[in-house]
Amino acid sequence: MTMSEGVIYYATGEKHISEAVRSAESLKQHLPEISITLFSPERPTSSCFDNHISIQSHSEPLLDYISYLKETPYDKTLFLDTDTYICGDILS
Repeated sequence: MTMSEGVIYYATGEKHISEAVRSAESLKQHLPEISITLFSPERPTSSCFDNHISIQSHSEPLLDYISYLKETPYDKTLFLDTDTYICGDILS
C-alpha cells in the first residue's frame, strides 16, 4: 500500500486565503509534485491547490482549525501556516 503525503492549509477570510495562495505558490516552486489541500469557506482562484475542502468558520478559529486537522486527506501530513514562505525543498 502506498502512503499518501501532502500539505494542508487552513484559511478563513480574504487576508489569510491570499497568504495561503502565496505560500502554496512558493511551495509548488520548490516541490511541484507535492499535493496541497486548502481548508477554507471559499474556493481559491489559484490553481496551486490540488484539493479544496469547504468549511464553515465558527466563533473559535483556533478550535476550528484543530478540529479540521484530523480531516486531512493524507496518511502523512504537513500543516503550514498561511504566512509561511518556502525558500527551498523542505521535505529532504
